[in-house]
Amino acid sequence: METTKYVISIIKMPDSINGYEEHYYFLDVALDKDGHLIARSTGNIWDAMKFNYGLNIDETKRILSLIEFIKTCYIPKKKYKISIIPITLNYEM
Repeated sequence: METTKYVISIIKMPDSINGYEEHYYFLDVALDKDGHLIARSTGNIWDAMKFNYGLNIDETKRILSLIEFIKTCYIPKKKYKISIIPITLNYEM
């Protein structure tokens, strides 16, 4: 059985020509110690929050709004590339 889910990818662009991209995935929304909303991330794609994207117009709008929120959490914006990507989950019975 195969299922496609979507995760929000956060790619930190390299600081220099010889640098490398760092890949993270959206985990959840939390409060920091000062009570500010933050978007938490993880390096493990299986821990990331998984979405059903594109099936329902209202749900798609909510996910796109969440992506805009995540973009405001990562400043400067030119250092980060944030997008939604599909992953395929395979289950064998």
